[in-house]
Amino acid sequence: MRLFLKAILGPELHHIHAGPFRGHYIPTRVERYSSYVLLATRCVWILFKIYSPIWLLGAFYRHGFALDEVYAKDMGWLRPFGFVVAVAGAAVLVQGVGRRSNPQYTTFLRTFLEHRKNPTKESRLQLLKMYDFEFASLPVEYLASAPLKKPILSPMANRSMGRLGIVWKIIGYVLLKTIGRRMLYPGSLQIMKAMLMPALRDGRAKFIESRNLNTKRAKIRTFDGSFIDTLFVDNRHTLDQKGRTLVICCEGNAGFYEIGIMATPMQLQYSVLGWNHPGFGCSTGEPLPSQELHAADAVMRYAVEHLGFGEADVMVFAWSIGGYPASWLASAYPQMKGVVLDATFDDLLPLALARMPPAMSTVVKHSVRTYLNLNVAELLCQYNGPILLIRRTMDEILSVHDSEVKALVNRGDVLLKMILSHRYPQIVNQETFPLLNAWLRAEPNSKRALEAEYLKDSQSSPIHTWNSLLVETAMASPRDVVFPLDIGGKLDLDTRRKLTIYLAHLYMKDLQETHCTQLPKELFTDPWHPTRTM
Repeated sequence: MRLFLKAILGPELHHIHAGPFRGHYIPTRVERYSSYVLLATRCVWILFKIYSPIWLLGAFYRHGFALDEVYAKDMGWLRPFGFVVAVAGAAVLVQGVGRRSNPQYTTFLRTFLEHRKNPTKESRLQLLKMYDFEFASLPVEYLASAPLKKPILSPMANRSMGRLGIVWKIIGYVLLKTIGRRMLYPGSLQIMKAMLMPALRDGRAKFIESRNLNTKRAKIRTFDGSFIDTLFVDNRHTLDQKGRTLVICCEGNAGFYEIGIMATPMQLQYSVLGWNHPGFGCSTGEPLPSQELHAADAVMRYAVEHLGFGEADVMVFAWSIGGYPASWLASAYPQMKGVVLDATFDDLLPLALARMPPAMSTVVKHSVRTYLNLNVAELLCQYNGPILLIRRTMDEILSVHDSEVKALVNRGDVLLKMILSHRYPQIVNQETFPLLNAWLRAEPNSKRALEAEYLKDSQSSPIHTWNSLLVETAMASPRDVVFPLDIGGKLDLDTRRKLTIYLAHLYMKDLQETHCTQLPKELFTDPWHPTRTM
């Protein structure tokens, strides 16, 4: 009887990683039918939450806001709702009967209850190595107990918006909650999660069950209360020195660690830590800037405080919108080994304006700057460590029309220009921008011709000039560098043009692909830094 009661309230089991029942969990027919009934009641509950406030407001309006009248004439609909609740309760009991009669579930339940009774590290690892079950019931591996190292600032927070300021805030907030967040992070949509969940479970199982990988799934709690689903691949035990470097992967707006960018650094034998955005996959919360950064911060603290990596041994790899939490981590943890950004933009606002009607530009601007200020370039300019940008030359997502050049411009180009002009203002500036723009817009053959002209190997080459400049600064390691560097101001324009192309080709690599293809492992390299040429 006790096990039956536990089966009624027990977590949902999805996959069995080891043992005689290895594979997808196979529910009994009774379990399957009762789960369909529970799914239907959940849909009814969602519709009730959406429409009941509107219906109640209409009912009060019809009856002059008289509570007695509303209760007497308009509350009859509660009877069928009570029937739905009764059906759901019966389905839960029937599901418990099915679980109790299923040897797969009872074996899992005994292991689960044993861990609850004696929650040791060993029992937790065994439980997660053997079973994939309801995320809400997973034990918490790590709790972030400190606030963000770097505060989140909105440029509109302290700016007066006139008499209509409160109106703009309300409109912006409504836009954010209705279509803004859903357009920006489609991976958090319930329909998207429902469609992809089988693939995510299969991807997770592939990682955990692989005999060639030392993996560990963990649930971590952020300082603001969300729970983040993570997967760690530990390669520190291998002979390859790359395994001592941890690559934290930040996915895109429809990316998940189970089927995302982790594969690229894993192929190169790095240790890798993947995580899902708040509201993505099994992670809880919503993918809003504050929650995004709390999640990224918790993942970083987990890597350093729990997994035992030094801050200088951590590198961040981000794709698309994942560049925002990655750039914040770089600004908050300055000793990080480096940042690799694939198909990332400089600022969300130009992309948002390009995809919304011109008549909504004012509303979009206030909404983005107040609630969704993904200022990647600004954050990267606060980081003094190594950076590598990967640009997709056929990127259909980051390309927007630029009225000045009257052509499509990849926002990754703007990101590169902002980084270089911040770090080397005496070299990369308005005088050398025309050549840099030509290099960025050139076709592959034309680009190779430009590089052959400006990067030829000789005593007068930019490499020799650059090394001479660095010797004068007496820098020994990346920790000695504080940008912007005051070098190159006395050089003639032709030399500064050569150095501009030299720096650009070191900071950015091209990939002849669209936005969503997997990054080839050949392009994932340690980011360049001025001191590495010495």
